[in-house]
Amino acid sequence: MVGFRSFEDYTLDIPSGLVFICGPNESGKTGIMKAIQLGLFTDAGTTRQDVRQLTRWGRDEGFRIELTLENQDGQWEIIRDFDTGRNILKKPDGTSDRDKHRISEIIAGLLGVPKEGAEAAYTASVCVLQDELASGRNDLKKLIENRVVGGGVDVMKLAGDAGKKMSDLKAGKRGGSRQGELTLARNRVSELEGKLIDVELEVKRGQEARTRALELCQQMEKLNRDIGILEEALDKAKRHASAMDTYDRESKELKSVYDQKHVREGLEKRLDEIEPEIQTLAETLDKLKEKNIRKHRLAEIERETASIAAEVERFSEISRKAQNLLKEAEDAEKKAKSLALTGPEKVNKAENLHRTLLHYKQVLAEDGKTLEQLKTNLILIPRRWRRSLPGNRGFQNSLEPRIYMSG
Repeated sequence: MVGFRSFEDYTLDIPSGLVFICGPNESGKTGIMKAIQLGLFTDAGTTRQDVRQLTRWGRDEGFRIELTLENQDGQWEIIRDFDTGRNILKKPDGTSDRDKHRISEIIAGLLGVPKEGAEAAYTASVCVLQDELASGRNDLKKLIENRVVGGGVDVMKLAGDAGKKMSDLKAGKRGGSRQGELTLARNRVSELEGKLIDVELEVKRGQEARTRALELCQQMEKLNRDIGILEEALDKAKRHASAMDTYDRESKELKSVYDQKHVREGLEKRLDEIEPEIQTLAETLDKLKEKNIRKHRLAEIERETASIAAEVERFSEISRKAQNLLKEAEDAEKKAKSLALTGPEKVNKAENLHRTLLHYKQVLAEDGKTLEQLKTNLILIPRRWRRSLPGNRGFQNSLEPRIYMSG
């Protein structure tokens, strides 16, 4: 049995003789009996819904049943593939037969039952189902004996009963006042036919309900698969969205880094371009610093020059005073030489003149020292600045002889 009811792929070896199949509910006992019955008598190409519904739950293709019978000729293998609708009978001589009618005839011959009603004969004599086993112990014993060996049957009584029933049937057929068994049977058949119609309707409704239930189960299973697919797609979509967010964020960061790199390259290029200018500016800055130092030095020189100019002015004033004093000293010497020392007054006057002359000489010596200091300061002044001083070179040259003379 492959894909049949609760069996995925199951093989069962049934020994000869009387066989009991035992097991708990829903363990597959009835399935085994049903599989044997379908394998023997049911066309695999049937469209009966009650047969198609025996496919294992969740299986897309149909089921397959294979039976192996053995007799004195050898093994006969019957294959019923309800997925492809094929019926195959493999014979002991190695040949095969695929005609369903011919297969039915051969199976009926192997079982020892007539072709017409072969399945009914099988279910009435060969197999005892679970519902029939539910009867009492004595009835069960008789049932099994009757089915298997025909034991407990009184032939004479059976013949008498048969004769009586034939008489009753004939009486009913002749239409006497008393209804015979045939008339009662016909009435019973009519009554049962009505009930059978109701039962068939109930069975049909049940089959339709079962079909609908199977369809709903299949739809539910499909919906579950679709839900699983959708959940997987949703999970993939979430991962994709997360990946896209990460990609966008990293793309922005990468773009920012690329922009910064581009700006840096531009700045480096610009730096290379302006580096000569920077070098020139640095050199210019050094020159400006040097000029600034010179400017400060020049300002100091100007201040010193102003101070020296003031000293020179004061020196000029001292020189004029010295000249005047020299002149007075010369006049005094002349007067001293011309004076005769004849009286005390003249002597006192001469002494006074002498002291005055010594005083003038002392003053001139001090002025000479001041003049030497001024000359030293003038030497430190650049030549181009000397021309702007109050005493030019001619003036200095005109002073030097007198200075040296007074010294």
